[in-house]
Parts: sequence; C-alpha cells; structure tokens
Amino acid sequence: MAEDVGEKTEPASQRRMEQAVQKGQFAISRDLASTLILFVAIIGFQNFGMGMVSFSVQIIRYCLSEPWSDLDIPRVRIEMTKLAIVSAEALWPWTALVMLAALAANYAQTGGIHFASDKSYFDLERLNPLAGLQRIFSTRGLIKTVFDVAKVSVIGILAYMFLADRIPQLAMSTRLPFPELAAFAFSESLYFSYYMASVLLALAVADFLYQRFQFGEDMKMTKQEIKEEAKDFEGSPEIKSRRRTLQLQMARQRMMKDLPEAEVVITNPTELAVALKYKVGQMDAPVVVAMGAGVFARRIRELAAEYRIPIIENRPLAQLLFHHAEVGRVIPENTFLAVAEIMAYVYQLTRRAVPPRPR
Repeated sequence: MAEDVGEKTEPASQRRMEQAVQKGQFAISRDLASTLILFVAIIGFQNFGMGMVSFSVQIIRYCLSEPWSDLDIPRVRIEMTKLAIVSAEALWPWTALVMLAALAANYAQTGGIHFASDKSYFDLERLNPLAGLQRIFSTRGLIKTVFDVAKVSVIGILAYMFLADRIPQLAMSTRLPFPELAAFAFSESLYFSYYMASVLLALAVADFLYQRFQFGEDMKMTKQEIKEEAKDFEGSPEIKSRRRTLQLQMARQRMMKDLPEAEVVITNPTELAVALKYKVGQMDAPVVVAMGAGVFARRIRELAAEYRIPIIENRPLAQLLFHHAEVGRVIPENTFLAVAEIMAYVYQLTRRAVPPRPR
C-alpha cells in the first residue's frame, strides 16, 4: 500500500502544468527547432543565394581593382562602413527569415512566450560533478546517448549512400566550364541539403515525440500529491468555513445597504423576513433586496422600522419567498398575485398610485 502511495500513476493536474511553465519546464526538442531553422535557411539560400554569391563576387572585384597603397585610418573607416552597409543590404532578407524561423520553432513547441518567474539561472548544483555524473549515467542519459549514436550513424550512412550514387557525376563535373560548374555545384548542394534536412527532420520529430512522452512521465503525480494539491487549493475545512462566513457577512452587508430601497418587508412574523423592491414603470415585477431568518430577520425588521418601510405579516407568502426566491432576482411567478395585493395595500397606505399587477 505504501508503494502505491509513492508511485506516480496519475496524470499531471492543470495546476502542476502551470507551475512547470513558471519554472521554465516544457516538452521541447532542440533538435526539432534546429532542423526547422535549417530547413528555412536552405529555402532562404535557394531564393537569396544567388544574390549573396553576386555580392561576394562584387566584393572580390572591388578589393582587386582598388589601389590600397594609400590606406590610412580615415579611409579604412570609410571602406569598412561601406562594406557593412552593402553586407546588410545583401544579407538582411536571409538573416531575418532565419531569425523568424528560430522564434516560430520555439513558439510552436512552448505554445507562446513565457517568462520563467521561478527559474533559477544561477544554481550551484549544476557545478556539482557528482550530480553531472549521475545525469550522464542515468537511464535518461543512456537513452540520449543511444539516440545520439543512432542519429549520427543514420545520417552518416544516408549521406554516404547519397554521395556514392553521384561520384561519377561529380567526377565529370570537373571538366565543365566554370559557370556551368558553379551552377552544377549550387544545384547539387541544394539537393543534398534538402535530402539531409529531411532525414534530420524525421529524427527530430521522433525526438520531439519522445520528449513529449518523457515530460508527461516526469509531470505525473502520486495519489497523495493529488490529495495534497486539492487540499492546498481548496483550503482546509477551517479555512473553507471561514471563507463561507466572510462571504455570508459580505452578502448580508450588501443586503443591508440595499434595504432602504425596499417598498415592503413581508414577515413570518418573527422567524423570517423578506424585503421587496418595486419601481412603477421601471420594473416588470418586484425584486428581492434582502431576506433572512432568525437574528438576521430581526435585524431586517429593525432597519425596516428605522427607515419607515411597511412590515406586512403573511406567513405562507414569507415562507414561499424565503425558500424559492433569490436576493437580487425577480420573485417567482406563483407569488405575483399575492405580492401584487400586498403592494396595492402598501401603496394605499402611503397614498401613492397603485401599481399594476405583475404579468
């Protein structure tokens, strides 16, 4: 039985997951993020690569055609500034694309931008060599090592198979003129890059699925942790009782504040009290502004007498309203007729216009 209590068999609660986010813990695969960035970089190079190559050629031609014998510090500054501006113009589309890919790859895995408020970035435990060795020789470290070795082996084998099929073409390409050789090298490089990136993407997806599974296992809770969390979240019985008492006090204070607006108080005569409000032409039916039993009913009657609000004794109606009406809401339909008669009587006492019966 003790083993069952300490065994993590329950899925993580929503609160546990929120705490993990605050600590900067996510199911994230760095391999997937880097592979997606690599894919976008290749796509960017395919679209902007010729422009970058053309820029490099222009820089080489400029460097070879200019006389550099009269170089001084002001000229070096001017030339470096020109080079920086031209480089930024040539590289900014590709650089911006790669940066956006990096943000999107991590955003997609974490579900947004999170600030780890509970994350400790300076932890002396990370400098402990024993803890490092324990991580390396743990089950998780062994699985990671096996996966990394398998990944390198698969990449090496597939890269060899790809290049082995193209050795004759690569050998023949050396006889091509330089422009054709450059075009051939560019196209083959792109093809090889897409091929290897596809292999890396497949491995990265497998790593991501494993990270999701491992994160779910790490976040699991014991039955005792579930009970403790529910207790902490809802509070102990004493705290819940205190909370209910405070809520009841606030509700009573709110009712006492609204009581002066009442038109009549219907009593039981001493056990129950229900205060009703009705504004002719503004309300479709009377509304309960306050009600209570025992001591609170006596307090309602005392305030009604203080504010000169008529108090009408009607035992059946008071009980019906107390058990079926709600504070702040219209009275039940089955009490419309009885309440209308009382309202008419009250309005006659105060010599005001008799309100129409509620429909």
